[in-house]
Amino acid sequence: IALAAALVFGVQPVRFETEPAQAQVRMHTASVVLAGRRYVLAGAQAATVSAPGHESAQVRWRTPQPVVRVALKPIAPPDIGALSVTVTPAATAQLFIDGAARGTAPGVLEDLPAGRRVVELRAEGFEDHRAEVEIRPGGRAELAVALTPRATPGVLTLHSDPPGADVLVDGTHRGRAPVRIEGKDGAAVATALLLPGHEAATRTWTLTAEPRERTVALRPRLGVVEIETEPAHAAVLIDGAAIAARTVRLTQAPHTVEVQAPGYQTQTRTITPHPDHPRRLRVSLVSDAVLGHARRTRLEQKWNLRFRTFQPRPQEVFELATTRRRIPQALSRPFAILDREVSNAVYRRFRAAHDSGSHRNRSLNEPEQPAVNISWEDAARFANWLSREAGAEEFYIERDGAIAGFRARSAGYRLPSEAEWLWLTRGEERFVWGGQWPPPANFGNIADRSAAALLPVVETGYHDARPVSAPVASFAADARGLYDLPGNVAEWVHNVYAQQLRLGAQARTALRDSLGAQTGALHVIRGFGWRDARAQDLMRSRRQYARDARDDVGFRLAYYPETGE
Repeated sequence: IALAAALVFGVQPVRFETEPAQAQVRMHTASVVLAGRRYVLAGAQAATVSAPGHESAQVRWRTPQPVVRVALKPIAPPDIGALSVTVTPAATAQLFIDGAARGTAPGVLEDLPAGRRVVELRAEGFEDHRAEVEIRPGGRAELAVALTPRATPGVLTLHSDPPGADVLVDGTHRGRAPVRIEGKDGAAVATALLLPGHEAATRTWTLTAEPRERTVALRPRLGVVEIETEPAHAAVLIDGAAIAARTVRLTQAPHTVEVQAPGYQTQTRTITPHPDHPRRLRVSLVSDAVLGHARRTRLEQKWNLRFRTFQPRPQEVFELATTRRRIPQALSRPFAILDREVSNAVYRRFRAAHDSGSHRNRSLNEPEQPAVNISWEDAARFANWLSREAGAEEFYIERDGAIAGFRARSAGYRLPSEAEWLWLTRGEERFVWGGQWPPPANFGNIADRSAAALLPVVETGYHDARPVSAPVASFAADARGLYDLPGNVAEWVHNVYAQQLRLGAQARTALRDSLGAQTGALHVIRGFGWRDARAQDLMRSRRQYARDARDDVGFRLAYYPETGE
């Protein structure tokens, strides 16, 4: 057909060259494409050329014109402009726009958002340059930068192998490698590198304007250590890293050897190898079940400490209610809890001089009254001391005279977790005794009418005959055999008070056996006591926090009968 048309009407070939090359061509007059070439009738012709991101163009021509060239104009986004940066003297600088790296200068950036932009240039050997430039939509800003040469000192960065050696420069300690040493160009500096278990290395260096990096290999002093464990399958960690071999070569420095096995008390030793004399270390682990249970039982019987053991159902979910959230909780580990608050007499076995004080000449210091005016940390220290007395692993980690965390797997004595407290006091009623007000007779010790001369607010409709704290276990135990939970005094619990619980979305899954953060300045207080009378203070959900000791806050103990996995 094309050949016939060419013979009859005089068809002419035409080729389009476009920029961009992928532009589309739409003919306004008759045409045909044959074998990759376009043919048009002789005479006047018209076509539209278009491409994404460009302005369309209409072209007209007359045949014969074998090639039609069309360059489309890019469409500049209305909120985008360009920036041209020139640099003198000639140098390549790192370019930053509003703090973000954008390549190098000199050069042109075509896609900058319109508005006032902070431009920074950083070039080696020159001072950093900063300027503000107004970028106009669709326009191009010009920035000419004259860089200021920087005075170059002599620089040497000194590394050690192994890393972390102490570096002395001309006899002055400069930190641990890597250390950057600066001084006058050409100056000589004497260095010494010291690392425990390695020979000292001394060097003299000449500082140069061109920065250099040097690494000093330290020669180790090694000694042989043979380790034997009972049981034989116990895992051995040296300085926190597990080892498989029982004969090792270590640097001549103190090393921490930790031996652990499921169901046994972890033991830690410190050993310093000697290059000339092999050392042998024997570690026998003691079974948690054998040692812990027997010693714990003897101790509790001796001091008349009665613990109640509970096994929550793992599928049972209850809630920790805060101001803005209700956080699901669950318990799967069995736990034991002291059936009463720790008394002054028991606490003085740990700290003989402890004085719980008094309130308006009413003593809080009698032997069987609950121990108060005790900080959370002192309660945790008492728990650790009792663990040592019972031969159990300490639950709380003490470091430099402070509590620095806890061992979640430990079966040592501790404060009850907040989740355990909630589980023990859970219920549908507003108060632990039910929904009525005031509390029923002989429920427990609160601010009743007997304390009217001592406290500003009391509940006159209730009478427990105890104006301040009562001897522990003075009132009847609850259905679980626990005394004063709550009542008599409020009690420290294990958990750090975390204000972030008040924020964020609802938790979807229950926190299981939650012990909270390892450390924190504030800790949770649960329950109420002899100072409390208002209904809102006696609610089941009451949750307080504090940093320091109070005369109405005591504590009781808990522990896991078995170590965790």
